[in-house]
Amino acid sequence: MEEDNMIWTRLFNVIGTDDLEGTTFARCTTYEKAVKAKECLEHSLHILEGKAEYIIPYATTLHNLVDIYKKEGNLTLAEETLKKEIEIYKEQQYEGTVLYAAALNSLGILYCEKGQYEKAKAVMTESVEITKKHLGESSDAYKTSVKNLEMIQEKLQEHKIKSNHEILQETLKEMTTASCAQEYNLETAMASARKVLENSPKVVETGFVKGLDLCRAYFNEVCYPLLEREFANFLPRMAAGLIGEGSECYGFDDEISRDHDFGPSFQIYIPKEDMPVYGERLKHRLATLPKTFQGFGARVESQYGDGRVGVFTIEDFYRKFTAAEGVPDTLSHWRQIPENALSTVTNGEVFFDNYGEFTRIREELKKGYPEDVRLKKIAARLMKMAQSGQYNFPRCNKRKEYVASRLALSEFMSVSMSLVYLLNHAYRPYYKWVHRGLLDLPILGQNAYDKMQRLSVLSLEKDSREMEWIIEEFCVACVEELKAQGLTSSSEAFLLAQGPEVLKRIQEPALRNSNPWVE
Repeated sequence: MEEDNMIWTRLFNVIGTDDLEGTTFARCTTYEKAVKAKECLEHSLHILEGKAEYIIPYATTLHNLVDIYKKEGNLTLAEETLKKEIEIYKEQQYEGTVLYAAALNSLGILYCEKGQYEKAKAVMTESVEITKKHLGESSDAYKTSVKNLEMIQEKLQEHKIKSNHEILQETLKEMTTASCAQEYNLETAMASARKVLENSPKVVETGFVKGLDLCRAYFNEVCYPLLEREFANFLPRMAAGLIGEGSECYGFDDEISRDHDFGPSFQIYIPKEDMPVYGERLKHRLATLPKTFQGFGARVESQYGDGRVGVFTIEDFYRKFTAAEGVPDTLSHWRQIPENALSTVTNGEVFFDNYGEFTRIREELKKGYPEDVRLKKIAARLMKMAQSGQYNFPRCNKRKEYVASRLALSEFMSVSMSLVYLLNHAYRPYYKWVHRGLLDLPILGQNAYDKMQRLSVLSLEKDSREMEWIIEEFCVACVEELKAQGLTSSSEAFLLAQGPEVLKRIQEPALRNSNPWVE
């Protein structure tokens, strides 16, 4: 009987990890295969559970489940499962084995995905050492683990750079309040800022450099000393940073992005009343700064890239994106501002803000839409998701009207991703970054990212059933989040019923009673 159990366990593991076709869960071609993989592996666990003689197969089965949990977006369960596997190896004196190293490798990658880079480095280093000892430096496993460790170390360096400059920002922010007081000590404040700058990591000179990191370093090392030397009296009324249009402001830039609007640059923000006095002088002196920095050439401006860097009044900078000199003061004004404009004006980084007004406006905008506006937009998104994805998409597929079907799918994906941003109290960015930006959102971000990616590569002719399943799964997940946020009491999966439910939560009467389809 025990032998039979082991045979079944092995079979279920084969089905679960290879799906009888050599296809791992991560590369499953159908939704049904993915579900089957998880069911088979969990059934294998059930057979093995409590049987001391099969404790190692039990542990390896746990390992096989980790990728499935990650794919589902359940990183907590994935971590718990890996730790359980590792604890079994320790109890069974399997420390130092290849199995133990593989578990550590997976845990290191998971920690990295969660932003826990110090933990990731520690466990991945141990994995590398064990793999080297048992398999040698020429093995693929060793080479892979070394690459993983290098990736983690790069992420850790980037994190340290960001952390140090956050300290700098806070140090300089303290000058904001002090600048208005008599006891304000400019010399002391700037000395504190310089100390942080001196201890900050420099831009990595090898490998890929993010545009924002380059610009921050350029400002700190080249521009700030000039401002300190020649504009010391005006520093209390200045702010600086890099915010706005451009992938580098979101941290989405890559090698391809460097063909336009890339290079060492920054923005200076000053009060409107100071522009006539200091504006031209500032522009003139900044124009004399070196155009190259740390091996990078001068900024290459595209046809439409003019006006993204330089000296701006605080009021003009915000007016460009929001049609307001500060925070919009009516619900109507908020509703008229494009989502991507609000995303643009709240991205990037403020390098310092002595005056404080620029940051005050920015922090207010970063809080997201007023709740009534957010709810109105959520209601409209739900209605359109139901219409395009749950209703029209399958109907068009049945008629083989594939152009209409693709248009319906596109609409569903667009409004679905917008909904996820709204559920996170965030703004949807420019369309080409909407999908990438999902990975930064804790609520349904990974779920939406994976499902939209899958929908975009499936075939309308061959995979329509799976696509319909994905749409329905995502809609159910959205309903659960609506309930979690107290925006509905209904469990109805057809989202056309959820729009009016959300509208009921709006406080402003005219908005509450308006057409749910209109945002």
